[in-house]
Amino acid sequence: MNDLRHALRTLARSPRLALAVVLSLALGIGTDVTMLGLVDSLLFRPPVHVRDVDRLVDIRLRTYPDYVDLRDQTRSFSGVAGWWAPPRPYAITDGDRVLPVQQMLASASLFPVLGVQPALGRFYTAAEDRPGGPHLAVLGYGLWRRQFAGARDVLGRTLHVAGNLYTIIGVAPEGFTGVALTDVDLFLPITTTKFDAGPAALTSRDYSWVRVVARLAPGVTIPQAQAEAEVVYRRGNPSAAASPVPSWQIAMLGGQPADVHPVMELRRELATGSIPITLWLAGVATAVLLIACANGGGLLLARGVRNRREIAVRAALGASRVQLFGELFLETGILALAGGVLGFLASRWADGLIRRFILTDLAAVASPLDARLVGLAIGVATVTALVSGVWPALRAVRGDLTREIASAARSVSIPHARARRLLLVAQLALAMVLVVGAALFTTSLRNARALDIGMSLDSVLVSDLDLAGAGYTPERAHALIDPITDRLMAVPGVRAVGLSDAGMRPGFITYGYSVPGRDSLPHVANFSAVTPGFFETLGTPIVLGRGFAPADRNARVIIVSAAFARRYWPGDAPIGKCVKLGDRKSPCLQVIGVSHDRHTAPGDTTTLFEAFVPLGSPGEPAGLAKLYPLTSVALRVDGNPTKVAWDAQRVLQEILPDAPSIRVRPAVSLFDRALRAWRLGASLFTVFGAIAVTLALFGVYSVLAYLIAQRGRELAIRIAVGATATDVSRLVFGETVRVTIVGVACGALAAVLLARGVRAFLFGVGPLDPAAYAGAAIGLTVASLAATVVPVRRAVATDPTVALRAE
Repeated sequence: MNDLRHALRTLARSPRLALAVVLSLALGIGTDVTMLGLVDSLLFRPPVHVRDVDRLVDIRLRTYPDYVDLRDQTRSFSGVAGWWAPPRPYAITDGDRVLPVQQMLASASLFPVLGVQPALGRFYTAAEDRPGGPHLAVLGYGLWRRQFAGARDVLGRTLHVAGNLYTIIGVAPEGFTGVALTDVDLFLPITTTKFDAGPAALTSRDYSWVRVVARLAPGVTIPQAQAEAEVVYRRGNPSAAASPVPSWQIAMLGGQPADVHPVMELRRELATGSIPITLWLAGVATAVLLIACANGGGLLLARGVRNRREIAVRAALGASRVQLFGELFLETGILALAGGVLGFLASRWADGLIRRFILTDLAAVASPLDARLVGLAIGVATVTALVSGVWPALRAVRGDLTREIASAARSVSIPHARARRLLLVAQLALAMVLVVGAALFTTSLRNARALDIGMSLDSVLVSDLDLAGAGYTPERAHALIDPITDRLMAVPGVRAVGLSDAGMRPGFITYGYSVPGRDSLPHVANFSAVTPGFFETLGTPIVLGRGFAPADRNARVIIVSAAFARRYWPGDAPIGKCVKLGDRKSPCLQVIGVSHDRHTAPGDTTTLFEAFVPLGSPGEPAGLAKLYPLTSVALRVDGNPTKVAWDAQRVLQEILPDAPSIRVRPAVSLFDRALRAWRLGASLFTVFGAIAVTLALFGVYSVLAYLIAQRGRELAIRIAVGATATDVSRLVFGETVRVTIVGVACGALAAVLLARGVRAFLFGVGPLDPAAYAGAAIGLTVASLAATVVPVRRAVATDPTVALRAE
């Protein structure tokens, strides 16, 4: 306790230095804890409220009949459940309120398989989850708190979902999302809800949508379970044994049909686009922590040199070196603890920002405030104390302390000066690495956004409409095509309007088709039903033939993409050819045009085979029209897009008063997820790089200021014998330039070695891009010299008589 009081009194005598060390360590610890917590959430933390996650498996089956076979015909699993999370929010109506919610269709078995209990009420049962069964709903905890104020009398209330009235029977526990990574607002019976949309989803083995999770029976291993699952799958799919599995099916399933994997592998796959870059950024955060440690260590080293005379006096009075070392390290421990507390609080704030603005589709990957995260923070703070405190404490008590008492002048020894220069070099080198990384990722993001994706979206606004979820029939939705188009075209600044049943981004719906005479070729394409203004609005050219006209709504016509035409009619004119949607007995749709190829995302060079029919025409499959009568509106605008967006949003709300909260936004936001890796890398590399540069420059400033203060006698003598202000400035700037050049050079070399590891994340720029390295080197050098200005002014202003008298 005496040592603790002594340490606190010692730190109180240098409040500015203590505050500087605490803030430096807080930045480093906060950055590191944030990213390590995110890595823990993505890779290691099990789903919330799920019991014995090591016995849960994901089975690579995607059709409902395959799920039923596995559920009813296997003994390797103590329970099998099916689930499906729609890719975007649906509309529910509570009284006069229309709410957009994220649903999960889940079999009744999901809850016992995962071992979860409701927070309120009950879950639906297997007897209730059946075709034609009662419409029951379980609220997600967040929706219950957000929209119903946590009212316990919510049970028994009704919600309008997809045109049906659902009765609320329970509330899921807080944070529960099944095994998915996205938030879930509403759990609905999978069989009942899908049956309402059309029985084909429950009977066809060509309709891939459901995911399967199961719990291994006691004593059963994954290989044993997989062997039985494969037998059951081949029994239900006799053709699977006669021919190899198509590559597209393997890509969709993430493996061979009926493969069995630990459920944690599924969660990692769902976050695939985020995990590699997150791991790199965790390494970057550790680099920031090292810079903070070097910064704190440099300040503590300077303080130790200043206090060596006091340390020598205490040693002369009988204090051992071990005791002195312990007291100095205790001071570092106090500073690291304070920095750790501040850093931990900052990490909680930063974690929320990252999930809200950067990893928006992984918002349910929680890092709750629990013993696990607190332990992580304590571990990081402990390592920080060791890294930043041991060396300065050792340097302070090493050597012949008796000479410090005899010394009449305080000066900086060569070993101590070299130690501080080494710490500065390390800080500048690490900062250089991060600035280069920020430049490479920022360039990649800019290049990806500029890529030709078959659409020109710079002046395009979009809005998602969930009319099926709001209870609109296909007839009612199609009757609104002309009113929506006409009203939006009347909005000032709107140049073109396009509507679609499949979203504006390609790849939302896939559908089967056939081309006479081409039966041996693949027969699945991306499908959309669109209005005549669709192609003009999105800036997708018609390269052959013509686009849709209003009269085509009554015709059986189709437009195909250039890739589609090249596949089926190579070297032949596709105009006038026949395409049949669905089975071979369907009537022909005549090809009237060929559109420019589109891509699903910037940076994706995958060839898409697309087919388009007029929205509301006889060529639109009835099943799809019921599921997706009208899902998206796009507008090409002139002038102020923000004002046009507000005006268009008001028009849509007037026409569709019972649709979920309508939001008109820039079309480029459609590709936010595709750009996530580059955006994540660019934003966090930039933030971490800025922190690193700030810490490094603070280190340059503080160490130079301290060196000038310690070399006051030397500078006074130089000025007294005739040194000019220019001479003194050259002396200090020379010190800075030497340290900066070495630091930048070491950082550039480290960046060259490390940049090859991020090659896969870069787009349109090489890992050795000269502009990135030159810009980082010049910027860091200029900033380092700027940090020297204040210490130089103090050196030049030194009064030799005052300085010599003080010595």
